[in-house]
Amino acid sequence: LAAPAAAAAAAEAEAEAKRPPWGDGPIPRRARNGARRKPRTPAPERQPWYTAPPPPPPLPLPAPAPPPPLPRTAGAPPPPPPPPSSRGARGAPLPPPPPPSSRGAGAPPPPPPPQARG
Repeated sequence: LAAPAAAAAAAEAEAEAKRPPWGDGPIPRRARNGARRKPRTPAPERQPWYTAPPPPPPLPLPAPAPPPPLPRTAGAPPPPPPPPSSRGARGAPLPPPPPPSSRGAGAPPPPPPPQARG
């Protein structure tokens, strides 16, 4: 009696090892009953409930150009010159950078000198 039971258990274990992890048996290539695929859902533009998004707002018009300057009359004084900038017309050179300190960037400051007690 032990031999047929052992053979049945071995056959079951072998079938379990062959079974793919996603189910039992191979994936059927085609449905047997001739079932067709689900028809595609039509695009939302063709649905009766679809409303198109509103059109984008129109671009703002460019600002109108300033009117041309009026011709000067004989007695009018000339317009004042523009104020000079603090660095001159072409820009004065920048001041030289401060000399690098001998202590370096991260050195602590020197201790204060001891004060005499009176």
